[in-house]
Parts: sequence; structure tokens; C-alpha cells
Amino acid sequence: MTGIYSTFRGRALVSMAVVVTLAMLVGTSCAASASNAQHRLLPIGHVWTIILENKSYEATFTGLNQNDYLWKTLPSYGLLLRQYYGTGHFSLDNYISLVSGQAPTPDTQQDCPQYKDVQPGSPSTDRQVHASSGCVYPAWVPTLFNQLDAHHVSWKVYAQDMGNTPSREDPYRCGIPGSPTGAGVPDPGSATAQDQYVPKHNPVPWFHSVIDNPADCAKVVPLGGLPATAAHPAEK
Repeated sequence: MTGIYSTFRGRALVSMAVVVTLAMLVGTSCAASASNAQHRLLPIGHVWTIILENKSYEATFTGLNQNDYLWKTLPSYGLLLRQYYGTGHFSLDNYISLVSGQAPTPDTQQDCPQYKDVQPGSPSTDRQVHASSGCVYPAWVPTLFNQLDAHHVSWKVYAQDMGNTPSREDPYRCGIPGSPTGAGVPDPGSATAQDQYVPKHNPVPWFHSVIDNPADCAKVVPLGGLPATAAHPAEK
């Protein structure tokens, strides 16, 4: 699987896509009978999940958008599902729910004012995590990315501007803003004029099950790539 996490420049739109090459997840298309061969379905090659940050349905998929590709062309390629809703507000809790099924918590609803491990971090009976504070989930919490790994389905995430200012985030460690241990990192979500990347728009940095795995972090790369260095090849 390949994937993309991108945005138009500025604050207008942030998009994340996790693209899955999916014969394993959805299976191959059913063989049609000879009489219905002309209706045989083609195998699914990729599935794109696209999140439009801070935009309502009306602002994205109606004429208000004044972007024919989004509200006319793109829906014409398939079905437009109208009854999906966010799990919370502001941003981060939605990204976490999307890839792990974890419900909003006080800190994730505030876009994680302190990048630190979830406390107490113990499991409940339904596999939710007790989280009175913190935003980074323990390694036993599975994500969509771990499930794809387990099924040997490839994936990739591209993040706009990640690594433009390396002192702000580590582009070689899933875009994390620093270590979440102890007191963690204060205010991990602020953008700058040179670096619009913010961890709260990346679903990866919040799970030890991903960020502690170098092979997974190698799949989280800057949208524009990084130059080659002595320690790292050029990202594409």
C-alpha cells in the first residue's frame, strides 16, 4: 500500500490518505457467471481515505467550494457517503479515533497541549485506554497501521512540510515532536511560516506501537521528500 498525507498550502485544507493495495483486505472480485461476464468487477487496487481538515460537508462537496474536482469530478468516480461525522473537536481526537478506535479524551480533545504518554494507560474491558492525561498511547494499543503490517499490506504516509525545520519534529521518527516520556513536549501543535507541519494532523505520532518501530517510521515521510544525508537516503 502507498499512502499520502497532504495539504494545499496554508490553513485552508489538510488531507490525509492512507492508500491500501487491498487484495488481502477486501478480497478479489467475484467471478461472474458466463452469462454475466460483461458485468465482472475489477479487483480493487487502492483505497484512499481522505480527510479534509476544518471544512464542513457544504464547504467541500457543494457549489460553495467553487472547486469542480472536489464536488463534481471526484464523487462521480464512486459513491459519496454523506453520514460520516467527527468523533470530537478539535482535530486530534478524530485522527486517533480513525486509526485506532480510541475515544476522545480530555487532552486529545484539546489537540494535546503536552506531547506525553497517556496516564494511567491501563486497558478497560472494551480495549479502550484509561486516559486522564496525555496523548501517546501504550504499545499494546493496536492501530490500522499495525493491522496492515500483520497482513503484509503495504502503506505509506506523506506529511506536508514535515522536517522543514528539523528542530521542531523528527522527520525520521514518524514526525514526532520529541520524546513523550516524563513531562513530554509542551505545545507540539504550532505551525510556523516555514513549517506548516503539525503533529495533530498526522495520525501516527500518537502510538508507541508505530513510533517505536523504525520500519514503520520509515513509511512516514515528508510530502516533498528530504535530501539524502550520510545516515539516510533521499526520501521519495
